[in-house]
Amino acid sequence: MVVDRSSTGEASVPSIPDLSSQNRNSTDFIKDEYNCSIDYLIENNTTKVSSISDSDNLTNDYYEYEQGQAHIIVKDRLKSHYSFWKNIGCYDYILDTILNGYKIPFYSTPPSICLKNNRSAIIHSEFVTEAIHDLLIRGLIEECEFQPRVVNPLTVSASDGRKKRLILDLRHVNKHLWKSSVKFEDVRIAMQFITNNSFCFQFDIVSAYHHVNIFMPHTEFLGFSWRHENTEKWYKFLVLPFGLSSACYIFTKITRPLIKKWRGEGKQVLMYLDDGLGTHTDEETCKTMSNQVRQDLIQSGFVPKNEKSKWSPMKLLVFLGYSIDTNRGTITIPNERVQKVLKTIADVEYICI
Repeated sequence: MVVDRSSTGEASVPSIPDLSSQNRNSTDFIKDEYNCSIDYLIENNTTKVSSISDSDNLTNDYYEYEQGQAHIIVKDRLKSHYSFWKNIGCYDYILDTILNGYKIPFYSTPPSICLKNNRSAIIHSEFVTEAIHDLLIRGLIEECEFQPRVVNPLTVSASDGRKKRLILDLRHVNKHLWKSSVKFEDVRIAMQFITNNSFCFQFDIVSAYHHVNIFMPHTEFLGFSWRHENTEKWYKFLVLPFGLSSACYIFTKITRPLIKKWRGEGKQVLMYLDDGLGTHTDEETCKTMSNQVRQDLIQSGFVPKNEKSKWSPMKLLVFLGYSIDTNRGTITIPNERVQKVLKTIADVEYICI
């Protein structure tokens, strides 16, 4: 059987064991939350999940979200704005992904398996239960009548004792995926755009990966289980999870048509995954650019994150962890990052003594 990776995305593909070593992940060097060997991170959690008790606190209306009236549902937003993507000239693969969901690029089929949840999930069981409820009402997962083909382990990260994150370990699935290289536009590209005294704006996307649906037959590989009142229940993810090894690739490919559109209009804009930056030497032009980029994002179905996006032109900002000052023409590493590195070094030295 010949596999057409760009078309059907059919899961029953031939087993090619040696390809796993030949196709190493070319994004291993990336040091951000998206390039880990684990899956789902619940954003902005403290001890409990964000205070959503029922679906009345959720909305599909961007402007209700913008006014702070409700939490927004991001699932299916790209699909509901399909005509925008078609009109800006997306190629067929991206249009198919937006319309039918992302077809995970398997080179072999992961064997059916049911893996036990890790000890940390059991210890923080109350948190896990609330997190699963939150995912359900947002439509990001669904309960399954039957056991999914692959049941992945849940774990909870609570490294600093305060912030907790629910994680789905997808290592079993990732071993069976094609590895594709992708070029990211980071702070080095930003410095090619930014000049002394230029004005900048920046934006972030709410739950960025969760805007991308998964091709329904492939959701069977994104399952997990949890016990509710002595009853074992199965669930599966319906949207792109962070820990899928090809997630960085497909998300970057989806945002590229937006970048192409903006640069074709003469706008100096870049995106590193869900972090975006725009710049111009003239303040009024920068303000106009900012408004147009914001409207394009909304019309595309992406939801700009209110608390992190800064649409008014500015000369001092933090982008991808770097402090940029266009008045002084400098880029520096914030002191808190330096202190964090020094603390890590001290901890390692203490362990080694």
